[in-house]
Amino acid sequence: APRSSTRRDLLDRLAGQLESAGMDCDTLLIRGEPAATIQHEAKRWGADLVVIGSHGRSMLTRKILGSVSEAIMGSGELPALIVYDPVAKRKLGPAVGGRG
Repeated sequence: APRSSTRRDLLDRLAGQLESAGMDCDTLLIRGEPAATIQHEAKRWGADLVVIGSHGRSMLTRKILGSVSEAIMGSGELPALIVYDPVAKRKLGPAVGGRG
């Protein structure tokens, strides 16, 4: 599965960057519905907080595509911190990322 090895390579690279910055990092690559899978694994690991990124998509785009960060935050199962990435929004452009 080439896509799986590419994802594993990306995770390993990102983990290496975090470890180089002095942070502990564990990675996990699994399949499943994103929000439910993240919540399940966070509980299994005994996480105190789920930190997840947001692309800053428009409301219409979120309604069509859904939003993993909104599903996690809205469930109330675990404390969650959504980190907004304005650079990603600029890369997506107004058609996907909304205004600005």
